[in-house]
Amino acid sequence: MWVAYHAHRTILTLQGLCLLTIVVRRCRNQTCSRYQQACRPEEEGRWALPHGECGLDVIALVGMLRYREHRSIREIHQQLKEREVQVCERTVEHALHRYDELVGVHLQNKDRLQKRFREQKRVILALDGLQPDVGARRCCG
Repeated sequence: MWVAYHAHRTILTLQGLCLLTIVVRRCRNQTCSRYQQACRPEEEGRWALPHGECGLDVIALVGMLRYREHRSIREIHQQLKEREVQVCERTVEHALHRYDELVGVHLQNKDRLQKRFREQKRVILALDGLQPDVGARRCCG
């Protein structure tokens, strides 16, 4: 495929901002089924989700801090600031939503899970009684 153009993306990673230059290719053969369809490099998906501004490393850290260490959005934001990752609380919240989506997609692969359960010969169900985030409103009625 021929190089059609170069795209640029800025990704927020734990090491700071990274500017990616992405070579986008298109087939110029009119008989090809992929004629004029943009083809982006696979490597781009190792950095970030499509249209995302946070790197996968940031998303993974946000998910770990939330679900393994039971941190609130505000606490996660503070930890990222301490690591000198400049991000607002709203971006932390978006990163957590992306983490939840990735976990959901991962868990939908039933064949993979069934194979793992057969190998383990048991399943442990864990329930987490998380407290609401600080400042979350409770409905009283």
